[in-house]
Amino acid sequence: MLAPIIRGNGRTGGGRCAVECDGRLLTYRELNAKANQLANYLVKSGVKPETFLGIHLDRSLELLVGLLGILKAGAAYVPWTLRSQRTDWPT
Repeated sequence: MLAPIIRGNGRTGGGRCAVECDGRLLTYRELNAKANQLANYLVKSGVKPETFLGIHLDRSLELLVGLLGILKAGAAYVPWTLRSQRTDWPT
């Protein structure tokens, strides 16, 4: 649901700011392009729909790109924190 919104805004208002964090910003066009690049990499690396991918990043532009890229690849993200380091996650 989120990916089509970003993609649509990238087409119609691609130069507008989509997100700002720590004084850095990405336009809708840049956010969509970076997320697409990551999604393509993940798919080429063997990620398939409904694959669970862990992600551990502080709040940042990279985190947003990572989450969106994972979703665009058809996978699901699992937020990874120090408290969530479990050994019984599905593999």
